[in-house]
Amino acid sequence: EVTFDVLDIGGQEVFQVLFYMFFRRAAIYLLCFSLAMMASEDEEERARAIAQVEFWLESVATYADGGGSKANVLLVGTHKDTVGLKRQEAANELLSRELGGRPAFARQVVRNHQAEGPDGRASWCYYPVDNKTQGAKDPMVVALREAVLKLALGDPVIRMQVPLPWLRVVDVVKGGEELVLARGQAEALCRTCGVPFGQEWGVLCFMHQRGLVLCLPYGPLSNFAVVKPIEFLIEPLTRLIRQQSIHGADDIPGATAHPDWHIFVEDAIATDSLLRVLWYDRLEHLELLLGLAVKYGLLVP
Repeated sequence: EVTFDVLDIGGQEVFQVLFYMFFRRAAIYLLCFSLAMMASEDEEERARAIAQVEFWLESVATYADGGGSKANVLLVGTHKDTVGLKRQEAANELLSRELGGRPAFARQVVRNHQAEGPDGRASWCYYPVDNKTQGAKDPMVVALREAVLKLALGDPVIRMQVPLPWLRVVDVVKGGEELVLARGQAEALCRTCGVPFGQEWGVLCFMHQRGLVLCLPYGPLSNFAVVKPIEFLIEPLTRLIRQQSIHGADDIPGATAHPDWHIFVEDAIATDSLLRVLWYDRLEHLELLLGLAVKYGLLVP
């Protein structure tokens, strides 16, 4: 039995800076693109589609590096139902021609040997799926799920065997309500679960590699473990970087009335006082959140 934790991230440019926090080697990446764009008759639209795929492919290669061992990537072309077989084949040729020479493409992209070419079965660099009319019944969706399972079962990083007490810690953390644990609390939890003395940091690193916690081995941030990274980080950091003119600030009590709001919106300057308003529900861990925002380039002190 294999249990997958699925993280669905959008491609909006304004939020891209957040995603690198969650890229890990112990994962399988589905890089989705629109076949309507990739197989478009408009050359500029095709170029944008290629550029987007290249950007995300290189991002995974850079930030999900396992010390020479690369994470697997499956390219998924959506809206197959709107694109005929010839245009699907043209999309495969375009991707192979434009990106086939990139090291990240050659090393990471998993080929689809179940594609339907004009002469029967074919080997393509992507999976064309019908995500509207057929959904999970689409043979390519079935083939994609089988490929993901096969990759997970065969990847030594994902399949890394660890002592049973380590897995107890994973279960407790996933089932708990705490968003952040101090280093001492995390170590005490490990010992409660039967982890031998001296292995506590190994447990945290194991969980970090799988995106279950966020912990850093050095500096003041090493004194904490964010045990629910998505819940703890995404909402407050999104308030910081989103386009306020589009999304507004109705969900942030007192934000627009703050005297520093105008320089935040107009000049992208966030004062300490305003940060306390933006992160009103994270005041207990304000310094940790600020440190992570600086580390990942969202803020410059």
